[in-house]
Amino acid sequence: MSLNELMNEISNFVSERDWEQFHNPKNIAMSISIEAGELLECLQWDSPTALEIISDEKRLNQLADEIADVQIYLLRMCSMLEIDPVENSKRKLLLNKKKYPAEEFSGSSRKYNS
Repeated sequence: MSLNELMNEISNFVSERDWEQFHNPKNIAMSISIEAGELLECLQWDSPTALEIISDEKRLNQLADEIADVQIYLLRMCSMLEIDPVENSKRKLLLNKKKYPAEEFSGSSRKYNS
């Protein structure tokens, strides 16, 4: 399934339930934040490595579900605002490459200061 097909499937899911009335940019942004908080909650009080998560099927599935919730809301927002998520991500990645040149920021976690 392509990303556009997935976005259409999400829109159809919303439409079939008559949920468009609740979907405005503020509500979707709030839902993204709430679901991101639930993703964080899966890791609260623990700092597992990626390998530790991958080897724990229950935990991996729990995280995958929360990631999917965030992703679905992000794609819903893109659909509502007519933002192409792939082109938008490419555009932002180019801006970040200029903002954080590899030769200057390699191995560093410091924040860019304008």
